[in-house]
Amino acid sequence: MSLWTLIYRTCWVLLVVMILVGAAMVMIPRWQEMRAYQQRQIELQREIETEEEMIKLLRMKQERFQTDPEFVERLARDLGLVRSNEVLIRVTTETSSTAATSVPVPGGTRSRTSARPGSR
Repeated sequence: MSLWTLIYRTCWVLLVVMILVGAAMVMIPRWQEMRAYQQRQIELQREIETEEEMIKLLRMKQERFQTDPEFVERLARDLGLVRSNEVLIRVTTETSSTAATSVPVPGGTRSRTSARPGSR
């Protein structure tokens, strides 16, 4: 094998190596960018699934509001609302003679009271 053949083959090998290194330098950042986009897509898909579950729960609750009057009444009472023909009695843990007081509800409308949550 002659010297020129060796130089010729060496140049071809170096040229191929340089092309591969150049391609790698171009492709690696693109590949990393693609991976970042895939990760973002996965995160967004999880958010979409979470939001779809929330929408499903809200639709079920909306359905209950429209069809279940006991559910509506329970939620209203949890908020401290009473009917117009009811009297709210608050019980406190004080030892004075005014431990239990009654509060009449103004005529004909539901009203919000300052009763403790959970007490009826």
